[in-house]
Amino acid sequence: MTNLKIQSQRKYHFLYKTTNLINGMIYVGAHSTNDMNDNYVGSGFRLKLAIKRYGLQNFHREILESFNSPKEMFDREKELVNEEFIKRKDVYNIITGGFGGANRGTKNKKHLYHPETKERCAVDVSAVDKMIEEGWTIKRVLQNGNTSSTKDTIWIYKSECKKMIQKEELEKYLNMGWSKGLPKSPTKNKVWIYNKIMDKYSLCDNEELNNKLLEGWIKKKWSTKGLGLIQKGTKLINNGKKAIKVHESELKNYINSGWTLGKLKK
Repeated sequence: MTNLKIQSQRKYHFLYKTTNLINGMIYVGAHSTNDMNDNYVGSGFRLKLAIKRYGLQNFHREILESFNSPKEMFDREKELVNEEFIKRKDVYNIITGGFGGANRGTKNKKHLYHPETKERCAVDVSAVDKMIEEGWTIKRVLQNGNTSSTKDTIWIYKSECKKMIQKEELEKYLNMGWSKGLPKSPTKNKVWIYNKIMDKYSLCDNEELNNKLLEGWIKKKWSTKGLGLIQKGTKLINNGKKAIKVHESELKNYINSGWTLGKLKK
C-alpha cells in the first residue's frame, strides 16, 4: 500500500494512462514524482508482463489529470478505476483504484499459475476472474514443476532450505535427511535487548534475560521497518549490494574500503 506521507513530499501528483501501441490495451494509474519525465509507465502485474513481452518502447504514457495532493489523486483514481472499468477487455488493471494497488506479500491473496509461461503469482481475490480468463489457474507450483492444490502438499526443510512437496513424496525426502514442517525461526524463544552505553541491540535466550538486565541491558525490540532504526551515533552505509549501520568511529575505515553513505538504491 502506498505511503501517503512519502507521496506528499513529492512535487507532482497525477493520473496517467499507459497504452500498448501494439494491441491498444491500456492501464490507468496514479503517480507522485519530482520528475515529470521519469518514464514511469505503471507497476500493475499484468502491465509488467505485457512490457516484458512487447518491450517498453511499445508503451506510451499520457497524463490525464494533475492534483495538489496524493489524497486528491487517489480519490479520483478510485472514481475512474472502478469495478466496471476493470471488467473491460481492453485494460490491464486487475483491481480497483484508490490508494495504490501493489501486491505485497501473499496474505489474503490467491496463488495463480500459468501452464504455458510457467509463471506464478499471488493476486488480490478481485483479480482472479480476469486472470483465469487469460489462462491462469488457481494452483501453487511445486519445486519439481508440478502444480497442485495446497491440501495435497506439505512443507519440508533441511538446514535453512525449505520447499513444498506432494504428500506421497514425504517418505522419500525423510530418508534423504529432510524434516517435516518449516525450519525454526532464529528469533523463536529469544528476546530483543538493548544496551544504551554500547548503543547496541542483541538477541538473548529467555533464561539469560535476567543476567542481561542486571548488566544494564533493557528489553527493547529492534525494528527492520524501513532499513532499521537509525540509532544515535551510527550511520547508514552501503556497498552497492547491502546496507548496514556502523558507529561513527568506524565510518572512516568503511569509506576507505569503498562503502558510501546512505541507503541501498533499488
